[in-house]
Amino acid sequence: QERGFVLDAIAHHELTWERLKQFNVLVLMDFPQAGKVTKNWGGGPGSGPNLDETLALLDRFLKAGGGVLVNLIQHANDVDFYNSAQKALGRWGARRPLEALAVPESTLVEHPRLHIRLFHTDRVAPSPVSEGVQGIWFPVGGPWTYWSGPIDVDEGWTVVLRAPQGSRTEVIDIGKAQPGLPWYEQPFQRPGGVAEPPLFAIRDLNPGRLALFHCSPIFHLTSGTSWMHDRAMLQSGLAGKPSGFGRLLENTFRWLAQPSLESGSLGG
Repeated sequence: QERGFVLDAIAHHELTWERLKQFNVLVLMDFPQAGKVTKNWGGGPGSGPNLDETLALLDRFLKAGGGVLVNLIQHANDVDFYNSAQKALGRWGARRPLEALAVPESTLVEHPRLHIRLFHTDRVAPSPVSEGVQGIWFPVGGPWTYWSGPIDVDEGWTVVLRAPQGSRTEVIDIGKAQPGLPWYEQPFQRPGGVAEPPLFAIRDLNPGRLALFHCSPIFHLTSGTSWMHDRAMLQSGLAGKPSGFGRLLENTFRWLAQPSLESGSLGG
C-alpha cells in the first residue's frame, strides 16, 4: 500500500471475470487440474474453474491488457499439477523442467534462522523490469524442487534472471509409472543438463503481459517479511550481499499493470 498498490487475495473458486476485471495484475500461484477440480495444490477438496476455464479467463484478461505473474510453486512429484502447468505454459512458449538446479558451493550461504541454504546470483540482464536489481538470493530447490527450480522459455520471452555462473540443471529421477497412479503426460527433461538456466522471464503479448518464475512464495510474497525470513530474499540478503527480489517484483508489477492502466480497460 505504501508503494501505491491495492491488494486483494481470493481462493480459486472465487475466480470469475466479474472479480478479475477489477484488477490490473493477477498473481497466479500455479494452475488447477484439467477436468473436474477435485483437490487443491496443498491437498484437501478443490472447486472452481478447471484448467480450460481458467485459461479462458486468462486469455480474456490478457486480451484486455491485463498482466499475469505466474509464480510456479507445485512439486515435481505432484503429477496432476505438473501436467496442468505444462499445458498452460505451452500456449505461451514456456515449460517447467523436471530438473533440479546444482549451483557452486561458493554461491551458497545458510540462512541463520531458516537453516536452509540460499544461493546468490548476479546474472541480471537488462530488461524493462531490471532497474535497480544488482543481484538476488534464491533458495536451493532440492531433489524435488520443493522451494525453487529452473524454467524454460522460447525466444519470445526476455530472460531477466539466470542461475549463477557454474550452475547446471540435473534431471530428476521420476521412476516408473505405477498402475492406477497419475503419470507425466509430457515430462520435460534434458539429459546432461543445461548451464545457467533462466529463473525469471517476462513476455509482452501486446496488449497483455506475462512474467514467470518458480519459487515457493514463503520466501517472498507470503512470509518473506516475517522475522523468520528477515527479508533475506526480498531485500536484506545474506553475508553482506543484499537481494533485489523485492525490487524486481515491484518493477514487474508496474510493468504488468502499465497497458491496462494506460487504456483504462481494467482495474478501478
